[in-house]
Amino acid sequence: MPAQPENTLALLEHEIRAALYAHGVAAPDDAAQSIITRLQTCMGGAPLYLPKTGRHRRQERDTAIRARFNGRNAADLARQYGLSLRRVQQIVGMC
Repeated sequence: MPAQPENTLALLEHEIRAALYAHGVAAPDDAAQSIITRLQTCMGGAPLYLPKTGRHRRQERDTAIRARFNGRNAADLARQYGLSLRRVQQIVGMC
């Protein structure tokens, strides 16, 4: 069951506050509320999709692998990224 808008806002505000606090931001409560207000002003009424973290990180990893691939180093990349040779070959389009 999808989160209700009120619950989503509360969750966002809570997580923003926690992140601000963890980074030593002065007045994290005020800053979190300000961020929520700005998001509501800019995006109010618009649907919001947040991709899962793992998917985004995999995309970044795959982009890095493609950038580092030189045609001969698939096995090295597989070791460096903890992947199978076959998976690296799929990422770089060798198979």
